[in-house]
Amino acid sequence: MKKLTLIILLLTTTTIAFSQKNYEDVVYLKNGSVFHGLIVELVPNQSLKIETFGGNIFAFKMDEIEKYTKEPIGKQNTGVADANSGSGLSKGYIGMVDIGYDFGVGYFGAGRVQLDIINAYQFNPYFSIGIGTGLRIYPEIDEILIPLYADFRVNFLDRKISPYFSTGLGYAFSVTNGYGSGGFLFNPALGARFKVSEKSSMFVALGYELQVMNINYYGTYHNYDGLTIIDEFYYYSSVVGAISLTVGVTF
Repeated sequence: MKKLTLIILLLTTTTIAFSQKNYEDVVYLKNGSVFHGLIVELVPNQSLKIETFGGNIFAFKMDEIEKYTKEPIGKQNTGVADANSGSGLSKGYIGMVDIGYDFGVGYFGAGRVQLDIINAYQFNPYFSIGIGTGLRIYPEIDEILIPLYADFRVNFLDRKISPYFSTGLGYAFSVTNGYGSGGFLFNPALGARFKVSEKSSMFVALGYELQVMNINYYGTYHNYDGLTIIDEFYYYSSVVGAISLTVGVTF
């Protein structure tokens, strides 16, 4: 009887050890990300922590989790690839730099070179708010503006590749003595973001930039006697619109 009990205990222990060796914990998030590893902490109805095979520990609230299971370890499941499948945009500071060209459209459209530098706060993988500045160089009207604006961005997916919407709202200041001066600025855009590492990504965007500008004009005409030449200066406010194409990086 003792031998039989010992054999049963040995078989049970071996089975459990074999099961633990060949199975792993898998956590499925509602945003589509999947994490493979070992659940190291579980607070019912509150939170869960999983340690991946790379040694990283990730913590999630229960309302972020679709389900968690124990599954056979697959030959390709290292835990690292799935952990990196998200956007990489975590809560905190994010910097952005982009450059491009705006093609003038409309009667008062004027082309311009565009440079933006944005410092933002990322609230979650989907939404950020920041402050932007940079340059707008107008070769056609010999004007350079420096914009200052609030930047709002929404990523539609928490993935390596995600479409996004952004918009800037602010004012541009003239720094030259060209034919114009600055004014209200509005630049909505649609784009795509591509994760290239854990901390950085690239993006490309197509948008429309509306720049209100006071256009300076100098006129010369002859008086009624045909002899007197009169020089006159005046300005008028105009919307200088353009279609923008930009590429940039986040860090």
